[in-house]
Amino acid sequence: TVLAGQRFDLLAELDANGRIEGTVVDESDRPLAGIQVTPERRWRMMPMEGVLTSVTDARGAFVLEDVSPGDVFVAARRPGSQLHVRERVAVSPGQTHQVKLELGGEGTLEGTVKLADGRAPTAAVTVFAQLADTARTEAHQIPTAADGTWSMRVRAGRYRVAAWLVDVGNQNSDQEKVVDLKAGATERVDLRVREADRPLSVTVLEPNGAPSVSATVMGAEAGKNEIFLEDSTDVSGHVTLVADSLG
Repeated sequence: TVLAGQRFDLLAELDANGRIEGTVVDESDRPLAGIQVTPERRWRMMPMEGVLTSVTDARGAFVLEDVSPGDVFVAARRPGSQLHVRERVAVSPGQTHQVKLELGGEGTLEGTVKLADGRAPTAAVTVFAQLADTARTEAHQIPTAADGTWSMRVRAGRYRVAAWLVDVGNQNSDQEKVVDLKAGATERVDLRVREADRPLSVTVLEPNGAPSVSATVMGAEAGKNEIFLEDSTDVSGHVTLVADSLG
């Protein structure tokens, strides 16, 4: 509380930003040049504000300057690739941290999405691909073309692949297919989507009662920790989630 004529001195102590140095290599430990490296926060794989993206040099080296303290996920991807590798780095104030990322060989996943009755979808569809043994938040999502076809270039490995209708957010986790993708190969995965039977309507409000815009809403099965549903609220603070297959 400041009364008339009073003056106070305030000392604000700021944590110094950190620095991340690293290299990107292939599966044979050879350096990779021209790889884009981006610092991200964990959720929704969004780049950190105020930190410039780096590109590896001929030695596969990169530097990220002025990184805010805390958990940072360093992401690297080849040009044209749609799925990247991420490594967690705990950044301390004023410290330089080292990290090494490995990009293995890549292949292509492609296919067509249809409704459960065989018809072509009349609304927008999202295709989801999750590499085995990684968190669902590390998965990649792309929209299909107007005719329901889709294609993504990702690193080799075993994938869980699914699709859902965007307008109802249907995760269709019980419709997932598992496919093994080898480096340099193309695997076809045809998927089915269905309309929601039990949509879950969620509204998020700020403390003053105003709608909370772009709030992240996540859901998991009761008693389990893995996040299966994730979406953002619209301008009215509303989002629809579908958990038909989750119980």
